[in-house]
Amino acid sequence: MWKAPIENVLFLLNTVFGIAERKDIPGFEDWTPETASFMLSGIARFAEDVLAPLNQTGDAEGCTLHPEGGVSTPVGFRSAWQAFVAGGWNSVAAPVWAGGHGIPAVLSTPIAEFINSANQGFAMYTGFGGYVAPLFESYGTEQQKEVYLSRVVSGEWGATMALTEPHCGTDLGMIRTRAKEQTDGSYRITGNKIFISGGEHDLTDNIVHLVLARIPGSPSGTRGLSLFLVPKFIPRADGSPGVRNGVTCSSVEHKMGLRASATCAMNFDDARGWIIGKPDEGMAVMFLLMNNARRATGVVAVGAAEAACQLASAYAKERLQSRAPSGPKQPDQPADALIHQPDVRRMLMKMQAVTEASRAFLLWAALLDDLQHLSPNESERSMATVQLNIITPVVKAVVSDLAFETAITAQQIFGGHGYIVETGIEQYPRDIRILMLAEGANGIQAMDLVLRKLGLNSGAAIRDLVHQVNLESLNLPGALSNARQQFDRSIRDVYAAIDLLTPLRINDPDRAAAASYDFMRMLGLLLLGYMWVRITNAVVREIDSVDDASPFLRKKLALAEYFIRSEMPETGALLERIRAAETVLAAEVAWL
Repeated sequence: MWKAPIENVLFLLNTVFGIAERKDIPGFEDWTPETASFMLSGIARFAEDVLAPLNQTGDAEGCTLHPEGGVSTPVGFRSAWQAFVAGGWNSVAAPVWAGGHGIPAVLSTPIAEFINSANQGFAMYTGFGGYVAPLFESYGTEQQKEVYLSRVVSGEWGATMALTEPHCGTDLGMIRTRAKEQTDGSYRITGNKIFISGGEHDLTDNIVHLVLARIPGSPSGTRGLSLFLVPKFIPRADGSPGVRNGVTCSSVEHKMGLRASATCAMNFDDARGWIIGKPDEGMAVMFLLMNNARRATGVVAVGAAEAACQLASAYAKERLQSRAPSGPKQPDQPADALIHQPDVRRMLMKMQAVTEASRAFLLWAALLDDLQHLSPNESERSMATVQLNIITPVVKAVVSDLAFETAITAQQIFGGHGYIVETGIEQYPRDIRILMLAEGANGIQAMDLVLRKLGLNSGAAIRDLVHQVNLESLNLPGALSNARQQFDRSIRDVYAAIDLLTPLRINDPDRAAAASYDFMRMLGLLLLGYMWVRITNAVVREIDSVDDASPFLRKKLALAEYFIRSEMPETGALLERIRAAETVLAAEVAWL
């Protein structure tokens, strides 16, 4: 049975990142360890008692498209949604001015993790108000905020991002959906969209679609796209849903996983909509949402990885299978539990070391997001913005890659039973697989990192980040003395890769792009190792000696040493692949 990892999260918030000590940051002054514990305990109870029991049943039932175009969510989802909204959980991340609770990102992030960990399918319908609020704040009209945003924040209405079309995925410049301006200032939207999460469902009375479309006469490519607000029902004067708009669901996608989430193909047939921002600035508007969505992908990934870890760990402790190589550990039983097999312990160590570091990485990214907006120190705001720009593709791509690997490893621990639906573990690889594809496939994130982010501040930004990691790693305590040399080697590997790729991104961008995925993973491993450095230093501050440490803290030290010594050596192999990147380009296209 899944349990929210409250103790781990509170340790990161209070001891590693010292959130309660940052009283200088607006929005942080009222937060104490007690208030954080109270809120996390509240969402944990809801997630454990209401959402988690619907996870497998929702996956088995899926969503149903009715002949009239409506979509039913799985049994129990509607009542869970009503309880979720009544508890105020849908609005925790949205700002106060939009009707939300205004909770800082570093505190709303673990709330989102718990929801996703308990039931990723249900979570796909939630929290949209917090993501779109910055978009409406910068570009929306007062009427759009009052009528639409406030209801999306409260959970009264749902919302979607309607970007992808059948002929174009990430290449949004190929969008064909058209928007014709009307005399009253509205637009008529016509086109087809696919892969629209929550495009149609029975949880809310109305759904607000944010649609990218092209106004006739606008430039080709992404420069000519505009963003439109297109509701399922046109609101009446009092804001209640009125007549049905020209928006219909033509099908619910038949997916590998995430079946409880209504992923829809949507038709916009002369639908009425209103522009957000100005004509032809749709991509600029959307990027306020897309970077948040990319970091949110990492949060979903950590939630799924945590759930898979818990399931695999429980199974390994109870499943009797063979004897340990060194002899019986449970002589009173016909076999030893799987946990006594060294290879199973290896898999569990890796899963937990990666997942806990990834959670810390996500909280660090969330803190940077808060700092870039809220810090009273201009220098800190600027640094946070630059660092967040660099790590966003890593948060999205490396964390989702590693989470999928974690889910597959968890399935492996179950052996043949991992292939059976009844055990529950096979759902996680299916559900989590979308994270490596959505919000820009992970290879695109890698190219963004190398071809764009590597050049921030003329290349100084990423070097400053690695220098910060290096400085803090110098404080690795004696408890991790065996890991010191490996961390230093990984630092040198990353610097060597930066030296190689910095000129290539200008002089030979094809080769730089060919090496980009390996560099992104290399940087990700270093930054996850950096999280273990920060966690370890926090542990040492808490104890007089390792022998006196609690099991909770000793586990942190063990996972830190495992990750640095066993996972970070991969940076050396990645460096060699980066150096050999031209072999990718040497292959004739006809061969492949």
